[in-house]
Amino acid sequence: MGYQYHPMQMHLHTCHQPGSSMEGHMYNAASLGMHYIRFTDHDVRTGPKEFPCNCFDFTKGALVYEDYSGKECGWMASEDAQVTFDGESMILEKGSVEFFSSGRRHTVSLLADVTLKVGLECDGQVMLDVRLSQRPPEHKPAHLYYEIHQCKKAEDGLYYLHLSQDVPEKMGGLDNVFDTLRIAVDGHGHCRIHHFEIEAKYGFDEVIQRQRVLADKIGQCYGIKPFVTTEISAAGQHKNCFSTKVPVIDYQARNYKVTQAEAIAHVQAYGGIFSYNHPFEKYKRMTIPAQEIPRIVQRDAAAMIAYKVWGASLIEVGFLNGRAGFGLAEHLRLWDLLSLGGVFITGYGDSDSHYSDQGWFEGHNFAAWIAADEQTAFPVPEEEFIASMKAGRLYTGDPVFLKGAVELTCEGAPMGAILSIEDHDKRKREMTFTMQSPEQDWKMRLIIDGEVAHEQRIDKTEEFSFSFQVAPIHPVSFARVEVYNASGRCILLTNPIYLVRTAEYAGELPVERTTR
Repeated sequence: MGYQYHPMQMHLHTCHQPGSSMEGHMYNAASLGMHYIRFTDHDVRTGPKEFPCNCFDFTKGALVYEDYSGKECGWMASEDAQVTFDGESMILEKGSVEFFSSGRRHTVSLLADVTLKVGLECDGQVMLDVRLSQRPPEHKPAHLYYEIHQCKKAEDGLYYLHLSQDVPEKMGGLDNVFDTLRIAVDGHGHCRIHHFEIEAKYGFDEVIQRQRVLADKIGQCYGIKPFVTTEISAAGQHKNCFSTKVPVIDYQARNYKVTQAEAIAHVQAYGGIFSYNHPFEKYKRMTIPAQEIPRIVQRDAAAMIAYKVWGASLIEVGFLNGRAGFGLAEHLRLWDLLSLGGVFITGYGDSDSHYSDQGWFEGHNFAAWIAADEQTAFPVPEEEFIASMKAGRLYTGDPVFLKGAVELTCEGAPMGAILSIEDHDKRKREMTFTMQSPEQDWKMRLIIDGEVAHEQRIDKTEEFSFSFQVAPIHPVSFARVEVYNASGRCILLTNPIYLVRTAEYAGELPVERTTR
């Protein structure tokens, strides 16, 4: 079978929290020539929050207070604002106030069918400014404005702002988040605000199903097939679920108590696969001496080997600028230790972008090129991509620089493959790395069994090819390739090809990777 590798960003956040929109990400993907994209919003943010902030208590007589969860909610006043309280209301006589909450837990996607309930009396002009998601091409937040004198009160004395109905298609429609509400007076009068409430109709899997329909509609405008899944983010280590057949966990029904084991069992029960995200994130708020980092990498690798990375099929390793105090080198060392320990896990890089104007053209911007049968027409079915993710038929890199095909093969087997070696077979295996359209002064680095085995300068050419031999000297031996551009930036990581001595390796070999 011949393969074609299709690039896609694999870890993107969209209209479920402040920042980006699905359309904003698709606009960027199209500009880089991508035809596939994957959205992985935080699953816990797709429904009601554990510690919701969907209203404000004006009787407290303060702009900001801590609620029952110990988290803040309140109003941020402009520098010129004049604000007082009368025991039941907040009185704004000048300037503006803007709603906020710690963790921005009041925000919600318009896919949930969002209505704001606002109680106020005023004389003079009052503007209600609803800030929404970033919109392409400028990637600036959209704004939905209401002039209060043009709004009609309901019978209960409140103004109902039906955001999901009112936002126009030219502003993205439901591909928006309710970010915040700003209330402003024109300085000629006052506004008495006594009620503010956020109401959402849908949550969790219902919202994601609605998102998939909308994503396909937007994708047709850009020639892109989107896959809408989620990042499991309230059940232990963050994990990207990479199957649209897996329902979103209903955290509310489980009283927001979901263990990592339960989340993994949930994914596997529906035949899905998942990735182990940002593996060193637990250290992000710690100050770790530099000399301790190698020991931590070694220790964490040993634990992950013992538990087979808890059943993950992929692991995030391509963080160009490092993450949580651990650099790219530490992420790659962890991956290599897993390989040497007989854990055959697909490595990839991503942006984890929460904003459409970040993580596409610089910084953490790796995409994944995933294999599909070269005869498969657009759109490639999800199952075909998932099979390649599990098998390691994937390379990851910077889409700004990588413009041609990349391949690593061994005796016809693609990257990610395991060649099963009989005990008596001592011969070296020849592998070949090819790369189309490299630029001047790029550098190839060959990694064998976790160590740099060869480095070579690449000249500008239509196709670069390099062959080398690998001896199966360990129970698990492997080779992979890294490429750096002229400025020293890593722009490519292939997945390894493994040589496994079956007489010495005690574990089971994944059938989707094994060849002889």
